[in-house]
Amino acid sequence: MLSSYLSLDMKDILSWCILAVTGAVLAGLLDLLNVFTSGWTLVRHQLALVAAAGGIAGITYLIKRLFSNNIGQLFTEDVTKVTLPPTPTV
Repeated sequence: MLSSYLSLDMKDILSWCILAVTGAVLAGLLDLLNVFTSGWTLVRHQLALVAAAGGIAGITYLIKRLFSNNIGQLFTEDVTKVTLPPTPTV
């Protein structure tokens, strides 16, 4: 079950961590590929940009989850299960 509107649970935090690390690793691999193909050397500010890309991806995910309801719709309140009374049979 997804977390409710304007709240986060531990599953969201764990997913944020996975997304941030994956984003940073993929951005780092792309940066390393560019370094190896162009002959440049990898410097510290490039690694900072890679970490920033991962962090931005993670923050974007948290903002999306914060404004989603319990079924994943953006900017709407939670949907509660409605039970209808049984229809009488004749």
